[in-house]
Amino acid sequence: MYWKRFSTCPICGKVLDGITLDYSWQWPCSKCAKDKTDVLHCERGTKVKAIDLDAGFKYDSEQAHKFLTNGQIYEVDELNVGGWISHICLKEFPGRKFNTIHFIRFE
Repeated sequence: MYWKRFSTCPICGKVLDGITLDYSWQWPCSKCAKDKTDVLHCERGTKVKAIDLDAGFKYDSEQAHKFLTNGQIYEVDELNVGGWISHICLKEFPGRKFNTIHFIRFE
């Protein structure tokens, strides 16, 4: 049986839509996060900007250059915050995971 775990912001109580946390139950939402550019605090529907496509592991960089455009704005579909690496899925590329290192939040 599959159980989906819903996390909520410990500050305002908002459900973190589209976010899975591998190692934490406490995670601030995008509005309560101190760093408003941090891509790790993006719920579904948040806009992100692609930057530094050369960063990350070789595979990450190759995939980023294949699909993303530096400076382009994309919409978050899902975000997985892991222990040492996190991935982001974008609405524009269903089912494809990108390393979060290539993005910043865009207001």
